[in-house]
Amino acid sequence: GVIGEMRGVRPISPHITTAAVIEATAGVWTPGVKRAAGSFLQGVTWSESLGIYVAVGVTDPEVDGVIFTSPNGVTWTSQAPVPADVKNIARVAWSPTLGRFCAVGYDDTTDPISLVSTNGTSWVRHSIAGLASPALFYNVMWSPQLALFIACGTNGTSAVATSPDGETWTLRTTPAITGGGEWTGIASNESAVSYLLAITGRRANLDGARAATS
Repeated sequence: GVIGEMRGVRPISPHITTAAVIEATAGVWTPGVKRAAGSFLQGVTWSESLGIYVAVGVTDPEVDGVIFTSPNGVTWTSQAPVPADVKNIARVAWSPTLGRFCAVGYDDTTDPISLVSTNGTSWVRHSIAGLASPALFYNVMWSPQLALFIACGTNGTSAVATSPDGETWTLRTTPAITGGGEWTGIASNESAVSYLLAITGRRANLDGARAATS
C-alpha cells in the first residue's frame, strides 16, 4: 500500500528510520504507527544522547508546521504547540556538541526561520535575517568540523547561511545559479584530515541540477 510522501532520511542510529517507517532488515521497510492525518513529514534526525528521533513537516493544506518525536521510529508523539506563525518546517538537524536540535523553515510571511530545542518538545523560534521575502530554507545540517549549523535554500537566488547555535545566522556567498534557482541539499565529509562541504540544487526552469563545494 501507499505509505505517503517522505522527503528526508538521516540513517544515523541503529533503527535506520524515516518519519513514518522503520527498516527491520536490509532493504525491507515496515510501516510504523501512522502519524496524524493531514500532515507531511519532510525531515528527520536522531539524538543519541536523548534517545529520540525528531521529525518535522507541515499540515495539509499548508497552514502550520508540525513536529513529532519517537523513541523507536515506530510510535510517534506530536509536540504541540509549534510557535504560532511557523507555517512550514522543512528539515531538522541534531548537534551532539551543543546538545540541541535546529530546524529550518518559514513563517506566515514566507520569511525564513529557525527553531531550536534541547529536548525535542519545547522549541524557540528565531529569524534568519538579511533575505528578501519570500525566502525559503530547505535543508540544515550540523558540521562538527566547523562547529556550525549550515542551512541552504533560496530567496529568488541561491542562499546559504551558517550559525554557531541555530539562533544567530550569517549569510554566506555561494556561486550564483544562472537564471535563478535554489540550493536544496547539503552534506559534508567527516574526515579529520580534510574537509569538504557540498551543496546541490536546481535551476528555476528545471533544466538541470547544480552543485558547489567549499
